[in-house]
Formats: sequence, structure tokens, C-alpha cells
Amino acid sequence: GKTCACEAQRLSFNIDCSNQDAMLAAVGVLEINDCSSPSSSSSSSSSVCNSNPDCVKNFLIIQSHHDFCYHEEVPETIERVIHIYEESCTNHCLINPKFDLDARKCPPVDCTMDGGGVDDAYQTIVNDSNCLSDCSSTDCASSFRRIKAVHDKCPKDTLSWTIEVAYHDYDEICDEF
Repeated sequence: GKTCACEAQRLSFNIDCSNQDAMLAAVGVLEINDCSSPSSSSSSSSSVCNSNPDCVKNFLIIQSHHDFCYHEEVPETIERVIHIYEESCTNHCLINPKFDLDARKCPPVDCTMDGGGVDDAYQTIVNDSNCLSDCSSTDCASSFRRIKAVHDKCPKDTLSWTIEVAYHDYDEICDEF
């Protein structure tokens, strides 16, 4: 695949984690152009997003920022809508997340396991209603770190959509643990 840096240069956009306005403007362009819709063509793999240059560029803007920036730098809107557009916008770019030396060490992951092997971690975190307001317990924190490790280190489609959405429900409250 193409790197996000090359795509940013080719399509004239900056990857700037401090520019939330640009990230939100990209979401607006995706919405205005109905980029999450399937194409009217008969090909099942085609979508409005992949055939519309404005959709392609603006999806790459939100995808590169979502994948590179710390979650607190990315507007909550993008954390929510990225997974809708990932389905229809299949031209993704490659970028490593910013490295945070202070981040808690995540456990090793096996991306070849079904769902990254985090179904039990997901069950633990969602079945403990306290995790949404206080992630300091060992069960909440370790479950979140396992899901985060798969989210950050494995291919996009490793986590189920349900666990992907749950990850973003918990990332702000659990990230410091």
C-alpha cells in the first residue's frame, strides 16, 4: 500500500495532529459527498468513496490522522465516523502511530488469531459497568490494554466492528491506565 506521507504530498494535505479544524472539515466533505454510500454501478466492490476524488482525499485525511495522532488530538467525531467510512473507502494509506514513551506497555498480540484474541478482554470490560467511569481496576485496565494493542498493531479488519466501537468508548477513560 501507499504511505500516508506520500498520499498527503500527492493530494496536497498536511498531517498535523494539532489541526482539528482540518480533520473536521474533511468529515464535512465526506458527508456532503455521501462518501459512505455504495455506488450505483453493478460492481459490489465499488463505492461512491472510491470513485470520487474528494472522498478519497478526505478519507485519507481522517484515516491518516486517526492512525497517526494520539487519540486526545483527534476529534471524537472522527473516532466515531472513521469506521463507517473504512467500509466504503477502501483506499487506505499506511502510517505508524506516533510513539509515546510514556504510554503503558501493551501486551504482545497475535494478529493471526480470530479478532486478535481479545474477545475475553472485550467481555470483561463491557460486563463491568464501572469500567466506563473508572478504568483503574486491574481487570478494566488490562482488558483495555489488550484491546488497544490489537487496535494499534494489527491490520484494520482484525477487530470486529463491535469491539472497534467499544475501544473508542473506553479510550479516553482508560488510556492513562
